[in-house]
Amino acid sequence: MFKRIPELTSDEIRRFWSQVEQPSQNSCWLWHGPTRTSHGCKYGVFHIFREGRKRGFFREGHKQGFYAHRVAYWLIHRKLDNGLTIDHSCVVPLCMNAAGHMEQVTQSVNSKRIYERRADRLTCKNGHPKTERAAPCAVCRREYAKRWRERHPERAKAQQRKYYFRGGGRAKRLARDAAFRAEWRGERGRPGENPRQD
Repeated sequence: MFKRIPELTSDEIRRFWSQVEQPSQNSCWLWHGPTRTSHGCKYGVFHIFREGRKRGFFREGHKQGFYAHRVAYWLIHRKLDNGLTIDHSCVVPLCMNAAGHMEQVTQSVNSKRIYERRADRLTCKNGHPKTERAAPCAVCRREYAKRWRERHPERAKAQQRKYYFRGGGRAKRLARDAAFRAEWRGERGRPGENPRQD
């Protein structure tokens, strides 16, 4: 459930559109104001300030932040269902072109579209070719692990020692047991057989 957008004054509307770049009617109108990161994507934020006593959910002298694309949709269409989310058909979260690039849908429809768009990509966000449809990129994971080891050398060494100590200990134990069995068979024969007679 999203916050209800209050009625905006003419100054607030002017301030909102002054932070939007509008090159043409059909292109993306990019937001140049403050942003907030949500689920790995940057979304524009528009702050509304109300003075005086409490009005609705505004406290005295308090400002509220609203998603800028929802404000743009409300300003252009003058209707906004607080139970629905807005899907960017252009796949640009900072786009404010509500006339042709936004659609109100349920959260499940929005999530399904996002998954389909990601699954259809042939490369990851860094340009590496994908081996599987929805799997994370193996090259990106290796590069991330390498950067992490460079940033945290002591923790990386501790992890490596722990891993190899555990694996090495088991390997040594198995080798020792195999050597013992070989020695025991060589001197006494196989289990169940009579010992070797010289």
